[in-house]
Parts: sequence; C-alpha cells; structure tokens
Amino acid sequence: MPDSKALVHHLLNLIEEIEKLRITAPRQIPDEHFRAHQVELKGLPGIHFNQVRADRDVWLRIDRLDERAPPPPLPNLVEWVVLSKSPMRRPELRASITRAVPDAPPIMVQRADHPDVDDAFAHYLDAVWQPWSVAERPRRTTIGLYRRLFFVHQVIAQGGADRPFELAWGWRSRAGRRPTTHRHCSTP
Repeated sequence: MPDSKALVHHLLNLIEEIEKLRITAPRQIPDEHFRAHQVELKGLPGIHFNQVRADRDVWLRIDRLDERAPPPPLPNLVEWVVLSKSPMRRPELRASITRAVPDAPPIMVQRADHPDVDDAFAHYLDAVWQPWSVAERPRRTTIGLYRRLFFVHQVIAQGGADRPFELAWGWRSRAGRRPTTHRHCSTP
C-alpha cells in the first residue's frame, strides 16, 4: 500500500491541476508590448493571414514596408509650402518667403501679392497630396505594427523580458462564446 504522505501529495497536485483547468483566460490582454485584433488588421497593406506553406502554417505575416515620401509640390510652390513627412499633417503655406537677389540684399515676398500661389496650392492638396495621404496612412499603420512586432521579436530573442513572455494568437467569437486562442510560450 502506498505511503499516506505520497497519497496526500498526489491528491493536492491533482486538486491544483483541476483548479488550473477551471481558471478562465483573462478577458483583458496586457498591451505593454503589443496587442492587436485581427479585425483591426484586415485590409491593411502587407498583412497576410492563414497562409499554408509546404513546411508550416503561417497565421500572420507582415511585410516590411517602407514609408513613401509625400509628393513634392510643383516648382512654383516649393518655396511656399511647408511639407511634413507625415500623411496625418496637412501641408501649410508660408505667409512670406525670402528670396535672394543677385548683387542686392534678400527681399521679403508676401503671399498676398501672389494669388496664383493659393490656387496652385489648393490644386496640389486636392489632386496630389490628399490621394497620397489616403494611400499612405494604412501603410504607416502596417509599418508601425511591423516595428512593434519586431521589437517583441528582439525581446524574445535576447531573453530581455522581466517576466515570462507569451505570444498568443486567437480570435473572439461574436456569439459570446469563450475566446479560442493558440498560445506559444516564447521565454522560460
């Protein structure tokens, strides 16, 4: 007959394992490193889901995209336009510019004296900058996601997390059922 201490120890381990099964997954996933929902990622350029390859299934793949610079204004506008690299920040017109004059001191030119600049700028915004901005915003979102996931990859590869690090991939049922999640523990 087995030792009573061993039986009690085995029973306590069994109870502990049963309790672990009853614990539900947290509803709020911490996002200190990265968190995204598939519905937020769908339709973004360079993001691919559920790809089947010969050697493995790939749940999520994010292409490494580069930022596209804003289109330059026409030559007659270049000196008047303050252009940001961000598709979220609309270009602005300067109220005045300084022009160099050969063999004379620079002169200050007021935009109010050049009404054609306002018309050319309005055309640039509508026909050139706005289409670029609309197309570039989702690209910048993908670029940001890639950078954040690459950071997570570096933390995992270097073992630099302060506590065990887990990467979870899953989805939430709209019917109110519990989330189904595939998990991969990446650090000890």
